[in-house]
Amino acid sequence: SVEDGASTEKITAFRKKFGAMIALDDYGTGHSNHYRLLNLETDIVKIDRFFIADIHRNEDKRVLMEDIAAFCYSKDIKILAEGVEKPEELRVCMQLGIDYAQGFYFAKPDFVLPDPAVGYKDKMAAARC
Repeated sequence: SVEDGASTEKITAFRKKFGAMIALDDYGTGHSNHYRLLNLETDIVKIDRFFIADIHRNEDKRVLMEDIAAFCYSKDIKILAEGVEKPEELRVCMQLGIDYAQGFYFAKPDFVLPDPAVGYKDKMAAARC
């Protein structure tokens, strides 16, 4: 388990040897918590959809995300917002300086990868309004 120092040392050695990155998935729920953020050399924090859903209507979520973002930026950790479904959610994420976003607002799951040049600029522009 990652809780013991030996496992953390193995992860660090693996990263150095292979140039791997660590993403902390579903941050804020279950085992993906402050402990992991503080004890792993995390490169990317993927914020769970729970914190992103209706963030434009929930001041508590926004304040919490501001604090998490400030900590991550101070440690040079990138942030990804999971489950963005509305332009208003994306707008708040952009205002908070969140680096990446994923979710149904951009595309539904599919077997074929979408062309990233098609449609995304319009969605980003709509969120900026």
